[in-house]
This record gives sequence, C-alpha cells and structure tokens, in this order.
Amino acid sequence: MNLWNRRKAAVIFVLMVLIVGAALYWEETPQQGKIPLDPEAVMTKQREQKARPSLHVYVSGAVMYPGLYDLAPGLRYADAIYKAGGMTDEADETRVNLAKKIKDGC
Repeated sequence: MNLWNRRKAAVIFVLMVLIVGAALYWEETPQQGKIPLDPEAVMTKQREQKARPSLHVYVSGAVMYPGLYDLAPGLRYADAIYKAGGMTDEADETRVNLAKKIKDGC
C-alpha cells in the first residue's frame, strides 16, 4: 500500500470513529420533548395558572386588532397595544402614555 492510500484509509477510519462516537453521544443525550411528563407537576402548573389574577382590558382605536384582552397585572399600555397587534399608521403615539399601567376595565 502506498502512502496516499494509507492516508486515505486513515482519514476514512477517523471519520468513521467520529460518526460512531457522535451517534453514541446522540443516543445517550436526553432529547427535548421525550421526557415523560409528571402528572402532578402538570396539575400544579394548571392550578397556578388558574389562580393567577388577570385583567380584562378593551383595546380600541388605531390598533391592528381592537378587542377584549386578558392581561397580567402590572403590565403597561404599551403591552396592551402590542397584544392588539400594535398601532396602525394612522395612530398618534404622542396621544397615549405608553408607560401607564393598565387597570381592570379601563
């Protein structure tokens, strides 16, 4: 076997070792989404979500999707406008205090 064939064989051998090593590593690594769900953890999360208060805010005017939205307490007008798809081209941003906190029913 000449030198060129030996190098080719060595490169092929190294590539095969890398492929097998990667395959073994991939098989041993837990994949996202394949972890079984703990039913108790799911129920706890659902209870926490139901217990969290939400505010009902009607967003209207020059927004893309006016309507009634459920938002978390502490959010601001800018968050409500974002949830409604943002302002349209006709909107005058200077007429709204985007930093003001939202209140239920406002």
